Amino acid sequence: MSTNSNETLPEVFAVKVGKQPGIVTLKKVPNGSTALDVLRVAELDPTDHEVRINGVPANLNQLVKPNDAVLLFKPLAGN
Repeated sequence: MSTNSNETLPEVFAVKVGKQPGIVTLKKVPNGSTALDVLRVAELDPTDHEVRINGVPANLNQLVKPNDAVLLFKPLAGN
């Protein structure tokens, strides 16, 4: 998979992953991994959660880069 960049990524790199509130851990994933791939490696289910990469709402198919933080958040209930 291409990142549409001239940047060369390592074959395997670390990504932060977790549910908020909760513990964030480091997981190693291969280059070309998506947010969903990272969540699978961490054995986290994104059902009924908002996915964010580095604090920005993200798509499960979005590619991750070294040192990204893939976090799951429960949606806030309205008043």
